[in-house]
Amino acid sequence: MLPKCNKKICSLIRERELSGKSNERSFTQNLYISSVRELNLSFQEKCTSKVFYDNNLYLNDFSKCFAGCFFNNKPHTIKTGIHKLPSKTRFIDFLRYQCPTYVNLDFNCSKTNYNECMYLLSSSSDLFCYSMRSDFLNMDQKINLGLRYCFLHLDWDKVNERFYVKSKHHIVNHQSNTHFYFALFDINPFKFIGAFELTEDLFGKVLDASLSEGILYVSLKNVVVMYDLENILCEFQNQKLDDISNLQECLTINININCYPKVLKKINCSTFNSLSFGGFPWAYVIYEKNQVKVFRLDDGKLGAAFENMQGVLFDQPAYFHIDNSGYIMHVQAETINFYKIEDSNEFKLKTSFVIQVTSSNKMSLHPPMSKYGRVSKPVIDSSCTTLQSEVIHALDYCYDANILAILYTKIVELGSDTYVIGFFDNSTGLLLKEYPLNIANVSDDHEWIIYLNGMNIICLLTSIVSRYNKCYIFQLQQNII
Repeated sequence: MLPKCNKKICSLIRERELSGKSNERSFTQNLYISSVRELNLSFQEKCTSKVFYDNNLYLNDFSKCFAGCFFNNKPHTIKTGIHKLPSKTRFIDFLRYQCPTYVNLDFNCSKTNYNECMYLLSSSSDLFCYSMRSDFLNMDQKINLGLRYCFLHLDWDKVNERFYVKSKHHIVNHQSNTHFYFALFDINPFKFIGAFELTEDLFGKVLDASLSEGILYVSLKNVVVMYDLENILCEFQNQKLDDISNLQECLTINININCYPKVLKKINCSTFNSLSFGGFPWAYVIYEKNQVKVFRLDDGKLGAAFENMQGVLFDQPAYFHIDNSGYIMHVQAETINFYKIEDSNEFKLKTSFVIQVTSSNKMSLHPPMSKYGRVSKPVIDSSCTTLQSEVIHALDYCYDANILAILYTKIVELGSDTYVIGFFDNSTGLLLKEYPLNIANVSDDHEWIIYLNGMNIICLLTSIVSRYNKCYIFQLQQNII
C-alpha cells in the first residue's frame, strides 16, 4: 500500500495525464471543424479490382499504395513491389503486421525497431509472406494451402500474435461432410500451428464460423455455439509441423476433431453477424424477429429489447461502439441511438443521446434498396412498394479527435439530395460541422465505406449491380483568402 503522500502524487499525475489527453483531443477536433477549412476532392478513380484499406490504401491488386501523402495537391502513390498474379487470379484478403526486432546498443542498452510485414491470400489459396526492405515489399515465402480447400478469408485470432485462414462454405455431399476448413499460424516467429475442419457429423449444419481471442464461434440455425480453441488444440492436435517448408505441396490437417469438443456457451441467435460483445459488465447484443436485445454475458439475463425501424433491413442494426466506451449504437435510417448500461445489478439500459442527421420529413423516392452504413443488400418486394431508403450510408470513428464521421444524404427538397460528411462529438452527439461532398449523386444500388486518414477522408463506393469499385479521396484544406 502506497503512503498517503504518494497516493496524492499518483492521483495528480493521472489527473494531468487525462487533462493533457483531453486538451490534445480538443486541439485535434478543432483542426477538423475549423471555419477556415474546406473539403476538396483531390482524387477519384474507377477500380476494376477490390480496394483494400488498413491505414494505407491499396489499389490495383496491391500494386500501388497511398499512405496519406500528397504531391502537387495530388495523392502520392508508391509501388509496393508486390508481384503481379497470373491471369484470372487476384488477392482476396490481407493482414499487415509490424514485426519487432531488438538492436543491442552500448552500455547494456537496446532499442526496438519495427519491420513491416504483410500476409496476402490469393484466390488460388496461396499465402504470400512479404517484408519491407529498402522501401519495397519483398516476398519471403509463398505457401500453397491447397486449391481444393478454397480459402477465402484471412483474419486475426489474437491481434499481432496468431492469425487464421478460413475456407469458403463447402456444400456437404456423399464425398465430404465438411462445411469449413481453418488453418492457424503464429506470427513471431512465423510458423504453422495446425489445420482443422468443421464436419456436419460433429458440429451440425454449420452456416458460418469464426475465430476471435481464442474462441471458435460456430453459427447453426438459430444458435451460435462457442468453443475453447486452446482446448481443441490440446486435445485433438496429432502432430506439430513447425517447419513451414512442409507445407509447400498442400495443407496438412493435423488437428483431427473426432469427438464433440467442450462447449463454452450457447447463444440463441440466427447468425453471429448480428452478434456483438462489449459493455461494462460484459454483455452481448443480438437481433431477432425485428427486435434488438441486450443480454448479460455471465447469466444470459435480458437487459432490454427495442424494436428495429420498420421498412429498413439491417444485418446488424445494433452493436457496441468501437471506442470501448460501452455505448450500444442502434443505427436506423436517419438516426443513431446511443445506449449505456445504467445499473449493472438490475442490468438496465438508458438512452444517453441521439444523433439525428436530417430535419426534413421529405424522402426522395429510390429503388427498393436498403443499406445502413456497412452492409447493403437488395430488397425483393413482390408488391413493388417503394421502401423508405436510408439516409445514413457509412460512418467512421476518429479516436484522436473523439469525432464520429457520418456520411449521409441531406435532403434539401424532394428530388434534390446532397451527400454530406458530418462531424459529430462522440460524447454528446452534437453536430460540429458539415462538409458537402463535391460528387454527382449516384444510384441507390451501392454501398459506401468511409475512412478518416489524418486530414484526408477516403470514400469507397461499391455497386451491387455492376460490381465496380470507385475510390474518392478528399482533403481538409485550409482556405487561404
